[in-house]
Amino acid sequence: MLDEYTCHLHKAKQQREYYRERCLLSKELFQTHDLNQTERGQVCTMDMTQMYSFDFTQQIHYPHHAQEVGPLFFKTPRKCQAFCVCAEGAGEQVFYLVDEAAEFDAQVMVSVRMNKHCFGRVPGESSKEELEDYDTEWEQTHRALAISSEREKRQNSRGRRKMGGYLDIWNDPESITSDNDEAAEDIPIAGGGGGCLLLLVGVVLSDPTEFFREEFDSESWRDRWVESTFKGADQGKFAWTAGKFYGDADKDKGIQTSQDAKFYGISSKLEKPFSNEGKPLVIQFTVKHEQNIDCGGGYIKLYPKDLDQKKLHGDSPYFVMFGPDICGPGTKKVHVIFNYKGKNLLCKKEIRCKDDVFTHLYTLIVNPDNSYVVKIDNEKVESGQLEEDWDFLPPKKIKDPEAKKPDDWDEREKIDDPDDKKPEDWDKPEHIPDPDAKKPDDWDDEMDGEWEPPQIDNPEYKGEWKPKQIDNPDYKGKWVHPEIDNPEYTPDSNLYKYDDIGAVGFDLWQVRNLNSVC
Repeated sequence: MLDEYTCHLHKAKQQREYYRERCLLSKELFQTHDLNQTERGQVCTMDMTQMYSFDFTQQIHYPHHAQEVGPLFFKTPRKCQAFCVCAEGAGEQVFYLVDEAAEFDAQVMVSVRMNKHCFGRVPGESSKEELEDYDTEWEQTHRALAISSEREKRQNSRGRRKMGGYLDIWNDPESITSDNDEAAEDIPIAGGGGGCLLLLVGVVLSDPTEFFREEFDSESWRDRWVESTFKGADQGKFAWTAGKFYGDADKDKGIQTSQDAKFYGISSKLEKPFSNEGKPLVIQFTVKHEQNIDCGGGYIKLYPKDLDQKKLHGDSPYFVMFGPDICGPGTKKVHVIFNYKGKNLLCKKEIRCKDDVFTHLYTLIVNPDNSYVVKIDNEKVESGQLEEDWDFLPPKKIKDPEAKKPDDWDEREKIDDPDDKKPEDWDKPEHIPDPDAKKPDDWDDEMDGEWEPPQIDNPEYKGEWKPKQIDNPDYKGKWVHPEIDNPEYTPDSNLYKYDDIGAVGFDLWQVRNLNSVC
């Protein structure tokens, strides 16, 4: 077994070394022949070696990760399969996406002409005429792959422009998904990069109406946001940065907590307050705890229009609070808190948040029928009814104060058998002197005291005697307290509704900094 394991390690090491050598050789030859200057589509006739790597992945969601920020709300997320080809010499890779509705053989992927990825035009950039010149046997498959690749590249470029902070209050999340090809091309494919925080608050109308938008893409964001000074010297400052890892150092900038053990408060007013009456409310944002946070929050709040921004603090009245909160190993939850008639109501369900260093997308949807959905990375993690999962209203039923359990109500399912008697020889001591123990020869009674043999377990000990159990003939079952309608209960069909939503903000406490919140 050990010899086989050692042989396996040796072969794996040889394979890794060979792969690295091929990659280095490919890069050297690529630079030596100055292939970067070769016009795409130009025929190259030269004797050289190139290294290609490829991989195949199934069941990727659109978007498959929240690090590529953009309008990521989907009514029904689709899935795809991906095939990646990387020309190691050029350092160039192409992803082919195949929609879940397409049928294909995985072996077809290998038929992609490798030289297209290095010397010729990348299939994703080919024209329709060029696609029609592909081999007849693979024509239809290549066209599907190339069109998918072309669209994926355009979508990724859009998504990267969205990275960094992104704040948006808008209408009609359904407008993002469409059977129309042009609309579908606007859906960003999520990918690498850092992304900071995306907030998306939406209400569904017949036509999209944008209430508020913030992408944190320039220094001008400071003109629209006001930092609180309520905590004085304990008030932390937000930094404008892309963080420690990112896709683009300039395009991925957002705001980030920068000091340990500080309170953070920042907010921005909407140009026009709005009400979500009769419309779904969608709050969506991304957050990245790139420092392996051990205690701190990353949640957002919706405030009324009369918010005093300079005095923003933990007790400032708000409508909704939503987002991850981490405190040690025991608290890793997603807060969903609603304010109702002046009281902040916590969710009765435990929703676990993500606790790694990567960017994650958090979505809250509150519907006019008083239902809700919570998603993480566009996957539903919780849903239900507001009235059931929060204490908005008194219970519909209460225990009848007039009802009492009868005195003769017997809830004992089993009773002692009155005819069972303890055997006369039952009582035996649990421990007895060891009969094999002998008094040591050097034992001195005057100096050591009277010698006693050590105790051992008694093999005849049977434990405490208990009579056997029999069914209770008078058993009536567990008594259930009867309930009556609660006279204090009044239904409310507007639990979901808030008027004059006028500001968004972050009111946080951080033990350790480098928490990317926007």
